[in-house]
Amino acid sequence: MARRIGPEELEDIAIGAAVLGTGGGGDPYVGKLWAQQRLMARGAVELVEVDDVADDALVIAAAMMGAPSIIIEKIPNGGELVAAFRAVEEACGARAQAVMCIEAGGINSTIPFAVAADLGLPVIDADGMGRAFPEVQMVSFAAHGLPATPMAIADEHGNVTLLRSVSAEWAERLGRALVVAEGGASVIA
Repeated sequence: MARRIGPEELEDIAIGAAVLGTGGGGDPYVGKLWAQQRLMARGAVELVEVDDVADDALVIAAAMMGAPSIIIEKIPNGGELVAAFRAVEEACGARAQAVMCIEAGGINSTIPFAVAADLGLPVIDADGMGRAFPEVQMVSFAAHGLPATPMAIADEHGNVTLLRSVSAEWAERLGRALVVAEGGASVIA
């Protein structure tokens, strides 16, 4: 059963993200403000169960990579996530059917709601680990052999890079180096 998530519900999600993140993933406050702004501009989004999405649907995770505290100094303009999503869709030859959180902690618990509002997509009530984590290969998807790429990394200047790596560990290594070059924090899809 789908639930509507608007700016008010994001307050509770951000509190839960701070608890589940156990100190990782940064303070969800800035991500909450970003998502609330997008929800106020575009309207509430649907939060759906995993079983509500077709098994062959393209689902893209939205997140920030890098040092969470940098987002306070390097505020996203909002177009980065859409650009990253479009790059992954193009690489996959399909349109995304839903957005998901890559982790249940910190800023990455709220960022997916921003891009979901911008693209008119639902958010799946699931994540890749059940808490915050520091590296791409630490999610359950990687543990089950699913590839971490194609992964798009986008910054506030309009740079979008598509990674295709041989492993999740390499996606982390290459992505992290790129994010450092982009100022310490960027968004990924």
